Amino acid sequence: MEKTKLGKVADVIGAALPQGMDGGFAVSEAAAYLDGVTPGCLYFELEPGTAETALQCGAAAVVCRGEGAGMITAADPVEALNRLAAWHRRLFQTWIIGITGSVGKTMVKDIVHDLLQLDGGAKKSSWALEGEAGLPLALLGLDWSDRNAVLEIGFTRPGNIGQMSRIIRPSAALITCVGTGHLTQCGGREALLAEKLSVTEGMNVSSPLILNGDDDLLQRACERISQEKITYGLDSPWVDVQGRILSQNLQGSELEVSCYGKKERLQVPLWGKLGARNALAAFTVGIVAGLDTGAIARCISAFRPALHSQSVLSFEGVTVLDDNDSSSPESMREALRYLEQLPARRRVAVLGEMPDLGETAENAHRAIGRRAAQCGADLICCLGPYAEAIAVEADRMGGTRALTFTSRESLVTFLQNDRKAGDAVLVKGSRDQKMEEIIPLVWGTESQ
Repeated sequence: MEKTKLGKVADVIGAALPQGMDGGFAVSEAAAYLDGVTPGCLYFELEPGTAETALQCGAAAVVCRGEGAGMITAADPVEALNRLAAWHRRLFQTWIIGITGSVGKTMVKDIVHDLLQLDGGAKKSSWALEGEAGLPLALLGLDWSDRNAVLEIGFTRPGNIGQMSRIIRPSAALITCVGTGHLTQCGGREALLAEKLSVTEGMNVSSPLILNGDDDLLQRACERISQEKITYGLDSPWVDVQGRILSQNLQGSELEVSCYGKKERLQVPLWGKLGARNALAAFTVGIVAGLDTGAIARCISAFRPALHSQSVLSFEGVTVLDDNDSSSPESMREALRYLEQLPARRRVAVLGEMPDLGETAENAHRAIGRRAAQCGADLICCLGPYAEAIAVEADRMGGTRALTFTSRESLVTFLQNDRKAGDAVLVKGSRDQKMEEIIPLVWGTESQ
């Protein structure tokens, strides 16, 4: 955070400094969680009852609803944080790409971050910065050395993507797809499409919006979007940046990318068609950022996914696929497709919940049960509120054994006793379930 006097902070958020507070004291860090408090920082009390603790931990001042020594009173600390972040963003000429979408945004964000390092460095938001404070804190982390930043704009409630866009003022934005997640809050894919398109609310009309041309809803939306558009895809011949899969294996894909009269070979070290499309999305961002296509291709070929995202682990004769960065019908099918291709004596699918599917949840989990059986899983272990739906449908397909578990502890105990050399095991569920924590409990330390 750029050094800012407390008096200026109060002006920006529309609050008055309490009597006795030094308005000339400058803060250079902001926090919204107690574990982020550092001596001399500015703390926003988003969790009621933490203001006093933050002051005791060394915060110079606290923005909160209460009154007292060291406290700047604000009716809504979240709104105050947003106002300060929006003001702080306007201090810089940083080129910011905002990435949203139902599937793939975290992976694309991480690839784009590596690409933007080629152009003098970049900041990126972390998926750990969730909820109301994540993106504002990321903006307050900008400094004069940041030429670029890539920010993941996730859906938390109706209207939040548009609100974040107005705060961030993206220089460009990308929508990876409109899937089936968050239907509980939105009620349908058309409503979810509107939420994703609201990423343009803080953008100039001339700022580019990058769209996945293979997505059915985004295809149709192209006709009514006034924003400058750039499209990419693997299955649509009309897109601006077209990828053609030349070959695929368990290590990834080779693409031929055609864009604006040029062609480039692209080695993608990610699973399946979804991985290829995510890489193509990042490639398109690189073009928009003005990077050399050859440099983009080399950077993508060297990319390695983050922990718990498409990780392939080896444990003394057992191969474990750790793919717990997110869980949706689309990513679940892709992971099962990968499990199907792995050579193994036995294939095991350890499946958790796919959240926020609304009225479609029951059928969506049943469909995954069918797909797990079809991909040749010999054993399917199901955990979560829709475990029974997955297992019942898998049983109907025949040829597989499907079990349900009511707790992670019972699942771990079963897997510990059932482990066999030659297994290929997929472990996949939502972030909230923390399915990745099962892996070291069952299989121990990865062998080298």
